[in-house]
Amino acid sequence: MEEKYNFDLYPSYIDNTNFKYLKVDNKYICSIFVYDYPVNISFAQVIEAIDKNYLYDMSLFLQKQDTLKVLKDISYYISNSKAELKGLNDSQIDVDILNRQQLDSKELRKKIQIDNEEVYKFNLFITFYSDNEKELFNIIKSFQSKLYSKQIYSNITNFRNLDSYLISLPINNYSNKLINKTYRNITTSALCNIFPFYTRTVFDKNGVIFGYTKNENRMCIIDIFDNRYLNSNITIFGSSGSGKSYFTKLLVLRHFLKGKIQYIFDFEAEYIALAKSINIPIIDFESNKGNKYINIMDIYENDIDIYGKEVLDKKVEEVIEVLKYICDINEYEENTLKICIFKTYLEKGITENVNSIYKANNENKAYIQKKIKNKKDFPCLKDVLKNILDKKLYSKLSKIIKEYSTFVNYSNVEFNRSIVFNTSNLSKEKMEVITYYLLNKICKYIKNNKYVDNVIIYIDEIWKYLNVNNNLNISSLINMLYKSIRKNKSSIVTITQDISDLFSIDNGNYGKGILNNSEFKIFFKLEFSDTKILEHLNVITKENLINISRLEKGSMILGFCNNVSILRVKASNYEHKIIEGEVIDENSSSIK
Repeated sequence: MEEKYNFDLYPSYIDNTNFKYLKVDNKYICSIFVYDYPVNISFAQVIEAIDKNYLYDMSLFLQKQDTLKVLKDISYYISNSKAELKGLNDSQIDVDILNRQQLDSKELRKKIQIDNEEVYKFNLFITFYSDNEKELFNIIKSFQSKLYSKQIYSNITNFRNLDSYLISLPINNYSNKLINKTYRNITTSALCNIFPFYTRTVFDKNGVIFGYTKNENRMCIIDIFDNRYLNSNITIFGSSGSGKSYFTKLLVLRHFLKGKIQYIFDFEAEYIALAKSINIPIIDFESNKGNKYINIMDIYENDIDIYGKEVLDKKVEEVIEVLKYICDINEYEENTLKICIFKTYLEKGITENVNSIYKANNENKAYIQKKIKNKKDFPCLKDVLKNILDKKLYSKLSKIIKEYSTFVNYSNVEFNRSIVFNTSNLSKEKMEVITYYLLNKICKYIKNNKYVDNVIIYIDEIWKYLNVNNNLNISSLINMLYKSIRKNKSSIVTITQDISDLFSIDNGNYGKGILNNSEFKIFFKLEFSDTKILEHLNVITKENLINISRLEKGSMILGFCNNVSILRVKASNYEHKIIEGEVIDENSSSIK
């Protein structure tokens, strides 16, 4: 049976009557080809010269040459050029051109004979599109000028616009006449500067969608943990209502579906609905609300990996250190606490013998691989309180247990899964203590857990955490994370609308440090005062600042790997419902 196909890909008409351009479906089209460039050209130099708002297609063709034939042709050319030099007039320009061609030919011969390199025919065509004829040639003129400044020479394909347009189509048209007339020989080493080919569509195999390009509506899919990126850190700036929080929720959701462990410090309770939809535990630190707990006296597998036989001593020191963050404890009280904590561990059967931390074999069950005891088999601060006889210390610990109930009950949340830390409605002092403890805990967990990587830490409204406490300095801890977390194959993401506070620390050097240690810089629309701060600090180009101030809600500028793109943030109906708080049915893919 004969199959019939209906293709609607053909243009309605093609006008090839003007030698300067081609007109296809009301689009004016013109191409240029690069015919000469320095030996050490980097392909990125061509890309950087193209304005990201231009509509264009790029076509590159490679054909392997007969190296022996090329070598003979070069030798013949060098011999003839020496005779040609003698017959030249006194024109210094002609002499310089011929000398340069001779040097290039000798260099090419050296690479073939000595370095044993292959030779290829190389063609580079760039086809530009515009709705306006005048604009089209302004674009091409501007682009050619930028190329010329980099010693890259190009020509417009006048009278051959149809051929150049056909070259831009994905049909591998090697028979096109232009291919054989506009090539240049290129060696293997020079070819290394060209690959990988550039594309406006960023598509990382294991990535998530960041957005869609403004003009082409092409997906930008990025795997922040890909080894080709300097690090996995992200900074997100944007004024209130610009769309930064919605984008961050999308990022959380999409990374969640990829199986990443994510810790979200939620200062304004922005992520509660999303967390409930996808069953991420929410730790609420208000004593009358919380039903999720992380016991500060738990001992983890990676604690044993770090401290070995000294694990109990180090854990007791860690607990006392946390209590000292919260209230003033003198030396006598500290020693008393130490004795009481050791005694409480002993009452639970946990001693300085590391084996006491693991489950014991019995007649009914034997463990081939050691397993840490259940969470209820570890003591908590409430148990410690029973062993304290000193009334003053008893009163202090009772107050801590009342105000920090999340840390004093038996754990029912594991660190090996995503968690939202709801720090809204906390006093400044409590928020600082809790955040500092948790960040340190997370850092230790990802640093020393050989089974965990690709963890993402989100800190929303980072400016709220940057006030310096006499004992705690969260800003320094966050700064340290930006510099060191890449070693643990993990990421930190900070989101803020108050740029003035972020860049007020250390004369702006703190904010600059965060930006410099972020491979991915995301800007939503900013207030005029914020753009002036960035302009004054010279942390972003004037052109990009203008673009940031003109962004619509839900659009952003993404900078990474020396590229800058304008993206639109879009969510599917399914994603939007989840973000708005509609719960996923665990037994199906539908939404309740």
